Amino acid sequence: FAYAPAELQECKAAADALQVGAMQAFFRSEEERLERARGVKLSWEEFLRHQSDSDFWLLIDGAVYDVSTFVRASGANGAMPHPGGVAIFQARNGDGTHLFETSHRGAAVYAMLQRYFVGFLRESDHHLVPQLEKPSEEFLEHLRSVTRHWCEAP
Repeated sequence: FAYAPAELQECKAAADALQVGAMQAFFRSEEERLERARGVKLSWEEFLRHQSDSDFWLLIDGAVYDVSTFVRASGANGAMPHPGGVAIFQARNGDGTHLFETSHRGAAVYAMLQRYFVGFLRESDHHLVPQLEKPSEEFLEHLRSVTRHWCEAP
């Protein structure tokens, strides 16, 4: 089910009110997954173990996203589901916040991002991260206003 990040609780309540079992299970599972992910603090070393073409984690503003299924080539033609193709790999081994800023527009991309959230880079490891390019303050403010729906406890 696709839903806006800010509407998880409302969607869960609607699924409960409608007694739609599959929706109830999905939103309950999603809520539990996000709760677990909020508590995960990953080391820089752990993050770096997931930088291959088929096992790729992305770091955006201190949050870690496992986008492996979105970048793994699949299908008969071996195409990558990510519409930007291999451009996403420019964020390999570094902070992908600026790349995300310059490559993505619209609310739908944030809803997708939520699906891939797995935790945070440990604060003590932030100094180890190569800053590929600095994102704008305006973008960081917008990003944080959206990601707070899954990065902060409700």
